[in-house]
Amino acid sequence: MMKIIFLDIDGVLNSISDGFGIPHNMRADTLDRKAIGMLKYVTKVTKSHIVISSTWRCFGTHEWFCGLFEAYGWFQPPIIDITRGSKKDEIRGDEVNDYLNQHVIDKYVIIDDDSDFYPDQKLVQTNVANGFMLKHALECIDILGNELENEEKSIRDLKLYVK
Repeated sequence: MMKIIFLDIDGVLNSISDGFGIPHNMRADTLDRKAIGMLKYVTKVTKSHIVISSTWRCFGTHEWFCGLFEAYGWFQPPIIDITRGSKKDEIRGDEVNDYLNQHVIDKYVIIDDDSDFYPDQKLVQTNVANGFMLKHALECIDILGNELENEEKSIRDLKLYVK
C-alpha cells in the first residue's frame, strides 16, 4: 500500500515562532527540530513516503533534501520524489493531481500552509506563525492510518520524536 505525504517546507517545518522571523526560502538552518521529529513519527506510524511539493523543490535535488533531513538527525528519510514545477496559471493542487494521476497511490495527505489546492484534496493546513504542530501530526495519522499494532504506545512514543 503506497501512502504519500506531499510536503511543503516554509510555514510547515519552519515558522515565525521558531524565532527566525518570517521563514526564508532555502534557509536550512531555520527548520524546527520538533516539527521534523513529528513528521518523522508520522511517516513511521503510517508507513508513508514523502514527495517534496515545496517551492524549495526548484532549488534542491532528491539527494539534497535527504541530506537536509539527515543534518537534523533523520537518517534515510523516506523521500521518494519531488513534484514538477508549476505551469503558468495553475495552482499547486494541479501539481498534486498530476502526480496522483501518474502514480499508484492508495492514500495521501498534503501538508502546506498555503490553500491553493482543490476542496476534494486532503490538505492539512498549517500556518506560518506556528508551523507543523501536534494537532497536524494527528490529523495526518487519521487520514493515512496508523499501521502500528499498539496505538496507545505509539502515541506515547511520539514524545521521543519531538525532543
